[in-house]
Amino acid sequence: MLFVAISISDQAYGMMTLLAAIIDLILSMIIMKKAFKQRESLLYVFFLAIFFTSVSYWQVGSEYIYWILTGNLYPYGFLTEINLIGVIISFLAWLYIYLKVIQDRRLNVQILILIIYGIICLAFFIYAIYYLRIAPGAPVKEMLGYEITAFMSDASDIVLLFSLILLITVLVTGLHFSIKSMKVLDNPAVKWKGKFLFICFILYFFGEMDFMSIFLGLEFAVIARIILIISTIFFYIGFMMPDFMKKLLNIKD
Repeated sequence: MLFVAISISDQAYGMMTLLAAIIDLILSMIIMKKAFKQRESLLYVFFLAIFFTSVSYWQVGSEYIYWILTGNLYPYGFLTEINLIGVIISFLAWLYIYLKVIQDRRLNVQILILIIYGIICLAFFIYAIYYLRIAPGAPVKEMLGYEITAFMSDASDIVLLFSLILLITVLVTGLHFSIKSMKVLDNPAVKWKGKFLFICFILYFFGEMDFMSIFLGLEFAVIARIILIISTIFFYIGFMMPDFMKKLLNIKD
């Protein structure tokens, strides 16, 4: 097979996505270790949110490694199921954390919201897998999106709509969660957590706008990936508040 030449920007995008996957994976392992130690159920869910965010990056991250080793790219749609599972589980895990903390006394509301979003996610997953794997001769690229670079596709309307639903939900719930935390005046640690989370979700919103690279160029997608890496680090600090950050901010337990 001939070596597939890809642009410097494509290589940078693949490298940053791989780096994001590795960082998320490392952080998720740290969280899992602490969850086992403290036996805290919410930490297990936080682990799922970070770990499956990492999983969602491995489609591009592993393809970048594959290209380095073989000089070729994956066929269209390869590992899409893994990517979708990562996106959906990480989203639902975050939503559960938000509802558990903010709506702790309203179990029926928690269940209803999770069911609604679960149905939306399942419907989209079935839609994508149907056109990718089941329907013979289906116009897959028209339904899901055309490849515009080595590692990116131009999302179809339904894919874009699904992505925006999840993105806006994460932004709104994340900002609400962080603002509520910042209003806790009698607990400096929680207040600082809210500040880190507020920055995290603002960065996350812009980081997930990498589809705008269609209009702004692939360089924007590379910057967006770097922003996502920073966002994940702020998410980790805002949720876990590691000891080194407590010392830096002079926060006492």
